[in-house]
Amino acid sequence: MRLRNVDIYVTGSNSKLLSQDVMTAFRGRGDQLQVFPLTFKEYFEYVGGDKSEAYEEYALYGGMPQLIFFKHDKEKMNYLKNLFSEVYFKDISEYNELIYRGYAVDVGVVEVSETSDGKRVRKQCEIDFVVNMGSKRYYIQSALSVSEQDKLTTELRPLKNTNDFFKKIIITKTHAKPWTDEDGILHIGLYDFLLNQNCLEA
Repeated sequence: MRLRNVDIYVTGSNSKLLSQDVMTAFRGRGDQLQVFPLTFKEYFEYVGGDKSEAYEEYALYGGMPQLIFFKHDKEKMNYLKNLFSEVYFKDISEYNELIYRGYAVDVGVVEVSETSDGKRVRKQCEIDFVVNMGSKRYYIQSALSVSEQDKLTTELRPLKNTNDFFKKIIITKTHAKPWTDEDGILHIGLYDFLLNQNCLEA
């Protein structure tokens, strides 16, 4: 598509790819634009009011754009806490650990058939990490917690539908010792995963 004096931007979530993987996947077909948190000038242009008060707020909570839509301190703190936990726990800590151990890491998608209103519906479910080394492959899901049944069901669904014999693993931020459920899925605590390089073979 070519239009005079028009730039077209296709955007979307990078939940399935880290930034360096995006450029690999779209090599030669696009440019990468770095998007940063708001500067104080940008932040103040939106919130207005007293400059010193705005700066104190900015210095305390930072310039993540979503923050300007929260009115209460508790909402802002919860947002930042969740952001740090999700990004650090999944996208950095686990990903880097797997790369360091020599694995090739990708994201996987499996199709799941479910019945809804009497009709058979096919859905795509994401697997957080598909990890390969030679002839070995591991399917890994990561979650802060699976203490609620709905969350556990969501995390296990794609693992149960890979339809192959490779090892399935779920990593949670717990101190629990590794154990295997009735479906053969290995459950590992985050600390065991980070400290024991042989934990995937448990």
